Amino acid sequence: MTISGGGMQLGLNTPAGVYEWDVVRTYEYANGTSQQVQSPFSVGTYTWDGQTLTLIDSTGLASMTGVLAGGVLTVGHQGQEYEFLKLVQLPQ
Repeated sequence: MTISGGGMQLGLNTPAGVYEWDVVRTYEYANGTSQQVQSPFSVGTYTWDGQTLTLIDSTGLASMTGVLAGGVLTVGHQGQEYEFLKLVQLPQ
């Protein structure tokens, strides 16, 4: 299994102050076939000060912080870094 992508929504298709973070997993099988499965990774509330994004997972998973630099939002979680391209305006 590899994580081949994902997406985060902040107040677009979610209420203001709420985020949804999904991951896409790719399962590759010995017979040469593969399957992609999209599933929720984290859901909760966020704060955004214009440069720093703070995510608070509703299940108690963790509090995560992301930083926007050059159109890329980088979020760290348990020693891993996840990068998201900023495709639309982040909420104010």
